[in-house]
Amino acid sequence: MIIEKKNINFPVATIFTCLLFCAIYSFKLGEALFYDYPSYYIYLSFQDVINYSLKALWFYGFFIIGASVIRVQSYPKIVFIIMLAISVINKIVKMFILYIEGNGSLLAYINVGSMFIVMVILAYYSNKIFLFNKENIEVDVVRLGVGTLCFILLNIFIGLNYHSVFPKSTWQTMDGKVLVGTYKDSFILRGCKGGRSYFYLEETKNQKFKMLDVNTSGVIGLRCMKS
Repeated sequence: MIIEKKNINFPVATIFTCLLFCAIYSFKLGEALFYDYPSYYIYLSFQDVINYSLKALWFYGFFIIGASVIRVQSYPKIVFIIMLAISVINKIVKMFILYIEGNGSLLAYINVGSMFIVMVILAYYSNKIFLFNKENIEVDVVRLGVGTLCFILLNIFIGLNYHSVFPKSTWQTMDGKVLVGTYKDSFILRGCKGGRSYFYLEETKNQKFKMLDVNTSGVIGLRCMKS
């Protein structure tokens, strides 16, 4: 697709804002998968924007450097194929280990090793999406589509794995409801009955919590377990 430069009136800030929104929403979607609450409870506040922007700054800084290294290679396709093959083999091995250990679940099998595969594909397809000429800009629609999809998937996997890599305290109310998130001015609380999840929105004021003795390090998700 070719776009004439004289017809372009689309601020860079708008593009950055759209990407930031997609990144934050995708991250929160992955976080919802971790805490097992419905996506319609996802609410993006100004504080979420600031927090995620700071977290993503260092991650995407390293990612851009890595993607730049791939670009300057003489044979980028060969580099891409090798890196993708290593990532796929790594995923297969980790899935086999999960199976042998008996720790596998559908979400665990989908998640394990997938982040590296998505990162490699994103690094490759984000290159040469836009080719700038004197009078027009050529847009590679295929690269743009694949790159956007991988960008969304990558942020979902980051949100899903964030609390496993950076464990934090999990809290519950005095009557046993687990704090799994916030929605506007309310807490999202989850209760478990017979292995099923039930969710409640309660105001943040006058809430008393105690620490839930769960180590989230290496945990793929906090879910209700069948008794």
